[in-house]
Amino acid sequence: MFEGEELRQAAMMVKSGAVAAFGGMVGYLVDVTHGQKAFSWYGYGVFILTAFFVGQILDSWLPSDMPGRGGLLMVAGTTAYPVLQVLRSRTIALIEKAR
Repeated sequence: MFEGEELRQAAMMVKSGAVAAFGGMVGYLVDVTHGQKAFSWYGYGVFILTAFFVGQILDSWLPSDMPGRGGLLMVAGTTAYPVLQVLRSRTIALIEKAR
């Protein structure tokens, strides 16, 4: 099934998403604590999945030996929706420019 190197790469990919998802958990709970949103298990789950997704995207763009990489992924996770919105608008602009 998986060889040693493939398993290591898969684990590293999941690790980056998990680090960002942890940041997403913190970000969501901070928003709830400060009264910016009401707690919802559904919203909490969606936010964590969005943070995981953002972590996966940034994982492939950041150098693996970058100092503070894990912290950056966690902070990106705390702001998952705005980060995803910026990435989305930039990608759309690049695609439209390439036409």
